Amino acid sequence: VRLSDGPLLQVVEPSFQVSEDHVFRLIWKRNQGSRAKSDDDLLLLLYSPEEQTGLFYPGYAARDTELLKVEIPEMFRNLAMHVYIAYSSRDRKYASQSQYLGMINPL
Repeated sequence: VRLSDGPLLQVVEPSFQVSEDHVFRLIWKRNQGSRAKSDDDLLLLLYSPEEQTGLFYPGYAARDTELLKVEIPEMFRNLAMHVYIAYSSRDRKYASQSQYLGMINPL
């Protein structure tokens, strides 16, 4: 599944974990260049196929922060969810190709 496509550089070496207190934590390595600005927004989608719904977090972190933490709402905590990420320029004119990172399993 591809959620976005575009000329921006993708997220480098992303990895995630979910803590016992239901905090989703994503880290990555910084990259910059002509197709990667420090203030590009990270886009995060957590999708539950079982419920056919998801959580979308646009712009909660910039490329140069190398960290995103969000608390998973209670109604989603017992669901398996697919994790997708991408970058978007601040003006939303450009994006990177989305990346699938795997599944979150219920705690």
